[in-house]
Amino acid sequence: MSGVNGADPFAAVADPVGYSPERTLAEEPDHPDPASAFPIEMVVHSLGAEPGDEIAAYLTEPSQWERLRTWGAQQGISIVAPNPVTEREGTRFEDLGALPAGVAVMLSPDLDGTSKAQVAEFIENAVLYGDISDPEAELAQRAKEIDARKRERSAQQQRLKKVSVPPHTPYSLAEIETRCGPEVADRARRMIAQHNTDTWNMGPAARKKRREERPYLVSAADLVGPLGVEPETIKALTAATATDISAAWAELADARTLHKSGGNAVQNPVSRRWRTLNDLDNLPGADWLVNQFLPASSLVHLIGMSQSLKSFIALDMALALASGTPFAGSPRFGVSEPVPVLYVVGEGVRGIAKRVRAWCKQRGIDRRQVMANLIVLEGAAQLGSQRDMDDVTAKVVETGAQLVVFDTQARCTVGLEENSATDQGRAVAQLDTLMRRTGAAVLVLHHTTKADPRNARGSVAWLNAVDVQLIALRDSPKAMEVTVEIGKMKDDAVKGPYQLTAVKVELPGGDDSLVIGPGPDPHAGEVDPDLPMEKWTGKGKAFVKPMYALAQEACIPGEGLTQTRLAEMANEVTGEERTHSGITRKVRRVCSKHTATEAVKLLVEHKKLVVAKRDPLGHVFYEPVDYRPSDPAAISALTGPAPAA
Repeated sequence: MSGVNGADPFAAVADPVGYSPERTLAEEPDHPDPASAFPIEMVVHSLGAEPGDEIAAYLTEPSQWERLRTWGAQQGISIVAPNPVTEREGTRFEDLGALPAGVAVMLSPDLDGTSKAQVAEFIENAVLYGDISDPEAELAQRAKEIDARKRERSAQQQRLKKVSVPPHTPYSLAEIETRCGPEVADRARRMIAQHNTDTWNMGPAARKKRREERPYLVSAADLVGPLGVEPETIKALTAATATDISAAWAELADARTLHKSGGNAVQNPVSRRWRTLNDLDNLPGADWLVNQFLPASSLVHLIGMSQSLKSFIALDMALALASGTPFAGSPRFGVSEPVPVLYVVGEGVRGIAKRVRAWCKQRGIDRRQVMANLIVLEGAAQLGSQRDMDDVTAKVVETGAQLVVFDTQARCTVGLEENSATDQGRAVAQLDTLMRRTGAAVLVLHHTTKADPRNARGSVAWLNAVDVQLIALRDSPKAMEVTVEIGKMKDDAVKGPYQLTAVKVELPGGDDSLVIGPGPDPHAGEVDPDLPMEKWTGKGKAFVKPMYALAQEACIPGEGLTQTRLAEMANEVTGEERTHSGITRKVRRVCSKHTATEAVKLLVEHKKLVVAKRDPLGHVFYEPVDYRPSDPAAISALTGPAPAA
C-alpha cells in the first residue's frame, strides 16, 4: 500500500477509533505483569500475516503509520512505504525483530492485555517461527548498541571538530596511501571491499535494510574511527577531487562486475594494460564517428542555452550516423559508415518522430533506412540508477550501438545534486563504465548558465572529465543561424567555430520542423592550400616567403624548429647600414622577432609549416612541407674534394 509517489498512504485519513499509540500496557492497572516487548513473529501471527509481508499493507490509520515511523527513527530503522514509481520496496515485518508493547498493540490491538507469561508461552511453542530470542533482551541489546554507536560518533565528531574537518569529507585511497602509509590504505580498501561484498551477498535483503554499496572513498569519520588516524594527520589531507570521485565510482563498478562474474578477472585488468613507449607509438589514431565533432569511444558534452538548437544538432548527428550520411549535410562532417545509435529522450519524445520525418525529407533519405539503426528510449535513463545503466549497457551490447545520446543531463540525473562534484562524479563514472564495457561514444546535452552561454550549469566535474565539449550559440530564439564552437578537444587540435543554419521543412498536414544544415559559408575558417603567398592576408604576410626560405634552410627533416627559435633566427643581426638620412640601423636576417612570429603563424595556418615532433615538455617543432633540392656544389664545399685514388 502506498500513496502518490511513495507519500504517506494515510495522510488524508481520519482516525475513527481515537486510539492513542502512545499508550502502553504498563499504564493499564487491570493487566498484571503486562508484556513490555513482543517478538515480531507474535505480531505477525496475531495479524494473520507472513514475516515477509510489507507492513504498510496492514496499517489502517494514519496514527499507526506515524507512530511506527517515529519509533523506527529512534531505533535507527528506516520504515518506508512501497513506491511503485521508483520501484522501492516497503519495510517488511521480518526487518524489525522485536517491538515494544505500545508499538505492537498499535499494529495488532488483539495483543492488548497480553502478559509476559503469554509471550513466553508463545516463544516456547512457536517452533514454526524458528529460534525466537527474548524480545525484551533483544530490545535492550539494540538500545545498548544504538547508544554505543551514538557515543562513538559523538566522540569522533568532537575530535574532528577540534581540527575543523567535517566528518563526511571524502578522501581518495591514493591520498591516504601517500600521507598515511600503504598499511592504512590497504586496511581502508579491505574495509570498503568487505562492506560491498557483504552488501552484494545479501541480495534483495540489502534493499530491505537500506544497505548501500560504497565507492572506494574514505570519509574523515572512517579515518578517525575504525582506521585510527590522528585528527591532525587528517587535517593535512587533501579532499577528493571530482576526478578522484569519478575514479572511485569506476573502481566500484569494476568490483561489482568482478563480484557478479564469480571472481573471474575483469574484462581489462591492470595487468594487461601496461604499455611501453613503442606500444604507444603503435596505437591506432583516433577514429571519428562524425568528423571534426565526435571521436569514437569518447565522452562528449554538448552545451548551450535554452532554444540554442542543441537537440536538433544532437539528433542530426544521430541520424547522420544511423544513415551513413554527413552531419548537417556537409562533406566536411562526414561519417564512415552507418552504425546503430541509441537516443535517450528525457522529454518531448513525440516531437522526435516529426523531426525525423522532416530530416528524411530534407536529406532525401528513406525513413526505413534510418529506422533500422536509430533506437529511441522514451523517458530518461537515470545515471544515478545502477539498474537503469545496466539496462542501457545491455541494449548497447545487444544492438552494437556506437553512440548513446542522453538528452538532457538534467533529466537523466534526477536526485543527483547538480552543483555537487560527488554526485556528478558518480554520473560521469557510470558513463565511463558504459564506454569501457561497450566501446561506444556518449553524447550528453546540458544547459548553460544564463549569464554565460559558454559556461555549463552546475559542477565542473563534467568539463574536467569529458573528452570533447561542444558549445551551441544562437543569437536569439528566432535566429536561423547557429554556431558550434569546440570548447575542448582532448586528443586533437581545437578547430572551428563552425557555422550552421536551421532550415524550416514543411510536412504534410500543415506541420513543420527545423533541420540543421551547413552554414552560409561551408568553408568558413579554412584556407585555400593553393592560394599563392602573395595573396595571403594577415600580420606578417610580407615576410612569409623569406621565413619559409629560412625554415627550408635551417630545419633538419624530422626534427624541425620551434616557432620561437625560427623567430629568433629571423631577428639575428647580420650587419648595419646607413639610411638616406644618415642614420645607422641594424640589418636583420629577415625581420623583427614579433613580425617573424606572425609570419610563422601564417605559414602554419596555410599548412606550409607542419609539425615535425613534440618534446616531453610540450614544445612543438615545425618543418616545411618541402625542402630545397640538395646543392652538390655546396655539399662539395663543406666536405672538401674527394681524395685521390
